[in-house]
Amino acid sequence: MATDSSNGSSIPSSDPTSIQTLKLAPFNPSSIEIQEKALDLLQLTETDILFDLGCGDGRLLIKAVQTIPGLRCIGIDIDPIFVERGQTTVQELSDLSLRERLDIRLGDVLQLPRILSSNDPSSSSSSSRRTIYDMTLMGDATALYLFVLPKGVEMLMPLLETILDIRRNQQKSFRIVSYMFKIHSWTPTTIDTSSKAGCPLYLYDFPYPHSETL
Repeated sequence: MATDSSNGSSIPSSDPTSIQTLKLAPFNPSSIEIQEKALDLLQLTETDILFDLGCGDGRLLIKAVQTIPGLRCIGIDIDPIFVERGQTTVQELSDLSLRERLDIRLGDVLQLPRILSSNDPSSSSSSSRRTIYDMTLMGDATALYLFVLPKGVEMLMPLLETILDIRRNQQKSFRIVSYMFKIHSWTPTTIDTSSKAGCPLYLYDFPYPHSETL
């Protein structure tokens, strides 16, 4: 299987399981219109940390940091070709402050740890005092963007439910936007079908205190 993306490690070439099989979705980048609508739904601010699971070349995250001052964004993808493209694009940004708020990581999101351990930097220090490279999905994400196939959503459910449980324990809010496909067994807060093609964006908003029981 692919290695954990949190430290940017690579996928062993000797692995008998193909990268294509492990993908949550084929590369099919979200349009600029969809990116803008997703960011509007998420209502992100400078205090947020947005993760994109299956980020491809990271174009939504690049759009996000260019749009929202102070926002920090982290993308994870299993395909080294698209990750390299995204990393190159980030490094070519002329504004250093944008580059410092972006991290595109190579890895398999299904292999990420599903606990927040004492070794996680977020468990002992404020996110405002750490760099983007120290931040983790379990410890730091306040918002997620997903564009994965229904089977991928199903595979991600244990991870998503774990993150939500951690945020509840931390007494923090959490938001997710899923493009095209609903999250199994969850009721969306908002469904936006106003794009030109009518493709849906599903917002799942879990404010604190949480009043909704899944």
